[in-house]
Amino acid sequence: MSQKFEQLEELEPSKPTFRDIGIHEVQSILQEHEYDAARLQESVDQLSIQKPPHLLSAAVSGPTTAQSNLGLGRVVSSPNDYEEISPREKAKNDNRNLPRNPEATLLQAALRYYKCWPTARFLIDFPHDSIHLDDTGSSPHAMAKWRFVVDEKDLHDDAAHIYHRIIDQGEEYSHTTVLHDAVLGYQNMSLEAALELDPSSINMIDDCGCTPLHWAAWKNNISAVRILLSWKADLDLRDYEARTALSIAVAATKLQCAEILIEAGADANAKDKWNWTPLFLATREQSLEMVKLLLNNGADPQEMDDDKDTALSSPIYARSVVENAVLVRMYAELASAGADMDFPNNDGRTPIMKTIRANKPGMFRALWLNGAGVDLIDLHGQSILHLAGMYSNLEIILELQMAEICVDPNLKDDQGQTAVDYFRERTNTPRHALKGDQTKPTEQEILDLEALIEKTRVRYDEWIGSKQA
Repeated sequence: MSQKFEQLEELEPSKPTFRDIGIHEVQSILQEHEYDAARLQESVDQLSIQKPPHLLSAAVSGPTTAQSNLGLGRVVSSPNDYEEISPREKAKNDNRNLPRNPEATLLQAALRYYKCWPTARFLIDFPHDSIHLDDTGSSPHAMAKWRFVVDEKDLHDDAAHIYHRIIDQGEEYSHTTVLHDAVLGYQNMSLEAALELDPSSINMIDDCGCTPLHWAAWKNNISAVRILLSWKADLDLRDYEARTALSIAVAATKLQCAEILIEAGADANAKDKWNWTPLFLATREQSLEMVKLLLNNGADPQEMDDDKDTALSSPIYARSVVENAVLVRMYAELASAGADMDFPNNDGRTPIMKTIRANKPGMFRALWLNGAGVDLIDLHGQSILHLAGMYSNLEIILELQMAEICVDPNLKDDQGQTAVDYFRERTNTPRHALKGDQTKPTEQEILDLEALIEKTRVRYDEWIGSKQA
């Protein structure tokens, strides 16, 4: 049980101080478990015993400024998310007279990511505002609609049912056009007929932030893409996350669609709200053919995102595993195009250093085989060994042994800690107290890391001796 719950249990419901605990404190407790529907429900059950019903309901259904633990982003985005995007690139023709809110509800947080649909299923039974707009201009209705279309082939039956419920609840507030619906297959009308009926809607943004061309790219509707382009659909329009149709096609790994868009003049270096170019998305999806297509059409492998990472680091966020040979070839293509395999980010960490914390052994090997250095030090004074001490599992340790690292194993970082210090700390820390990215070392991992440290020590001492000779 969390410390916050323990603090709540110490309070007597009859005491005035109990009611002084506000909505945001309740939300912060719920926020801890938004990733796990079962634990979230348990949290609400506990709070319902201790909190007035109206306060609990307000906490669950109301907006929150609490930070999100969801895997790809925050509940609250910076108000400057679109600061670097020109007016031309912002959503156009969004004529809803509904206020946007810099805060998101827990339901909206759950709807942002497919894996959180069980949490959404639990939350929709609480009163909620179907048209509450978050910082991106998205309502729960629009988010459910977007998720239903984008993940259509992979949807769990229960997830599809939940999204349909949310869509139906807010259908009367839907901001769309006949053309959007024709692309999505919601209208018994041909695309050409919809265009002739209302040609001005070709570049309109719907309540999901998408133009008809965006939806055609998501659905890989090649015929629709060609027709919309023939009617001069704007290639540079952005959705609420500042993605162009090309970025969408790349993210969805729709190679033919991406080829058509590039042939029509799509910008291969257009950046989204996180400053990711299509190449970042292609490497995240580990799509060798997409990477080659983009590089052959002017994609810059040295473009940086907000953290000064390049596309070389994106496979860390991959949702699936590909054969090592594919990764090796992909990095070879990037290196041939001028990518710096040792380009440091804001923390001074190179792509191969980031694979240690992410426990991506295949990515580590592919980078190493393409010349990435394993003996570098980041801006915190940490080497790969420090990161291994904090985060490595058995597979990563075995890759490190093959790489023949030559760094000082006694090197102390900015905190005065060596790699061994961090490993001992992780070994002696109770499992429940480990950091989110850490795992409890097994006996075999302990033995193998100790062997790695010792071999590195011998190799480093020999190197020092050769320098002094």
